[in-house]
Amino acid sequence: MNKPIPPISVHCDSQVVISKVTRKNFNEKRRHLRVRHKSIRNLISYGVISLDFVRSKNNIADPLTKGLTHQQVLESSREMGLEPII
Repeated sequence: MNKPIPPISVHCDSQVVISKVTRKNFNEKRRHLRVRHKSIRNLISYGVISLDFVRSKNNIADPLTKGLTHQQVLESSREMGLEPII
């Protein structure tokens, strides 16, 4: 008997992106974006992934994607389980 696999939770700090992906209509004219939109919608509808909103200040991946203050880097590093080198 197969055990159900929970969906992979994808955290996103953009509510606009989440609303665009969950909408059925896609009115962008670029083909590659339309293909990506359909792929993501299929993954969500099949229960492979779920999109969850996370505020930027709570997003521990921020140091990997944008410049932060020294204090923000230390806090997010601790949340990732990293320890500062002394």
